[in-house]
Amino acid sequence: MLLYIVRHGIAERPNGFMQDRDRSLTEEGKTIVSQLGKALFKKGVHPDAIITSPYLRAKQTADLLAAGLNPPSIVEVDDRLKPNSTPALLQEILMEHSGAESIMIVSHEPAVSDFATALCANNADRVYGFSPSSVCCVVIESIPTIRGSLYWFESAEEIIRSMS
Repeated sequence: MLLYIVRHGIAERPNGFMQDRDRSLTEEGKTIVSQLGKALFKKGVHPDAIITSPYLRAKQTADLLAAGLNPPSIVEVDDRLKPNSTPALLQEILMEHSGAESIMIVSHEPAVSDFATALCANNADRVYGFSPSSVCCVVIESIPTIRGSLYWFESAEEIIRSMS
């Protein structure tokens, strides 16, 4: 299975008037994620499903990515994919989708770095610290003991540039 781990796009800065879960993508964030979805399609990324955090900025990211893929991927919201999610919760999600050829997870820091580090222990130094809209592709080698190897890890800008 291929697992694509994606950090949500550039989001509004926190303010004292809204809850963290309600922060939206900025216009720049929406533009980059839209371009990223199209570039991922050109790169050959066709996940069976996109599973996203319930937070607004992650849902917006997942929807924009899905729209760029042709045909669009199904987007599922999963309450386990919050900023404080653990690799154990990711393992549960992967077990539920073990029949898929590839899936995409859209979540937050530090969860996305924790997921990638846990899966790619031999490359932990290369997969920590996701910038907004970064994508890490991991080859899952075994389920239920989730082990993987790093296939690629790139920023949105690198992916978009390479597919232009």
